[in-house]
Amino acid sequence: MESCIKKTINYKFLPQPIEIYERECGHKIVFAHKEGGLVNVSTWVKTGSINENDENNGISHFLEHLILILICIFFLIYIFSFFIFCDF
Repeated sequence: MESCIKKTINYKFLPQPIEIYERECGHKIVFAHKEGGLVNVSTWVKTGSINENDENNGISHFLEHLILILICIFFLIYIFSFFIFCDF
């Protein structure tokens, strides 16, 4: 099992410190606690065109578009399901 390193950062506009958990592979999971019991959960993956080589050139841009398309599809399904199952 991979170990994680925990870091905390204080921001004056947040009620609690931000928690950053970094895995050995470089993947970071970030928890930002907000007012009213809300928590923003982010995942940071060290990737981008700077990390590409000749074999995988363009993969970051492709994945960026793929994620955007999946978000749009999810949003459309959510909106249409609201109209289908909602009683007017």
